[in-house]
Amino acid sequence: MIRIRYFQEIVSNLVTPQSPPQVSGRLTEQLTGINKRSFIEANLKNSHKKLFKILCIFVFAFMAFFLSLMSGCSISRQKTVNPGTPSPGMTVDSPKTDKTTNPTKSSLSPFPTPNNEIDVSKKFKTKSDLFSYYQDLGSECHRTGEEEMAIEYFTKAIEADPDNYEGYDLRSMAYYEMGEHKKGIRDCNKAISIARKKGLFEKVCPEQTLVRRGAHYMNLKKYKEAIKDFSIVIKYRPNFAFAYYDRGRCYLRKGDYESARKDLLKAIKLGKKNKFTDNCKKYLKEMEKIKKGKL
Repeated sequence: MIRIRYFQEIVSNLVTPQSPPQVSGRLTEQLTGINKRSFIEANLKNSHKKLFKILCIFVFAFMAFFLSLMSGCSISRQKTVNPGTPSPGMTVDSPKTDKTTNPTKSSLSPFPTPNNEIDVSKKFKTKSDLFSYYQDLGSECHRTGEEEMAIEYFTKAIEADPDNYEGYDLRSMAYYEMGEHKKGIRDCNKAISIARKKGLFEKVCPEQTLVRRGAHYMNLKKYKEAIKDFSIVIKYRPNFAFAYYDRGRCYLRKGDYESARKDLLKAIKLGKKNKFTDNCKKYLKEMEKIKKGKL
């Protein structure tokens, strides 16, 4: 309004009494149009400034929200990385080994090491279930060649159910692979003792525990004890070719070539054509060379 009045004053000063009425009318009309345009332009400039301010506020608000969201994500990641107190059934990662050293088999295992494992006994209602849990872990470690961990798991299985002969039988198997034959024999003796008390000896021991104990004796060069075990196996399982094969090898190492020959021929007859029967034929050829004095 001040600007309009200002321009009106200018128009009144410019238009003199001597000016023609047409000229004054045109000039007034022109100046009024100028006032309107300047007023519109001023309003447009003000509206542009307001829009710019609103846009800036929106951008800053969005950036603040985005930064707060990112900071929240980073905090949650840190909480995830930090193991803290593991939940039941989970394990705490073992300390990282030096990169310059070669990792052992146990460090490559997909299973938690027994020493670092969280107590899972509360998860199982019976000792039989807990035994099966450790038995499965030990068997899987044995299958992948991680005998040390397998022994630890079988030991935990025995602790869970000491009256189950399978724990001792399985641990003796792992001891055999480790070359710990004396420990393996002790476990075999314990397994056989439990099986006899439960009336399971004839059902489970001949093809499992007795054969394994005989193999332990054979590796300790106690051929007499090994032959005795293999003979008991043959008594209960007369068609078990592997017992004849191992007993024949014991006779061969003792120098009883005739008994060794009979057992190896029997093993070939009962067994399938594979590496096992090929070994029997190999031993028979060696005995023939011995008889001829070539060895």
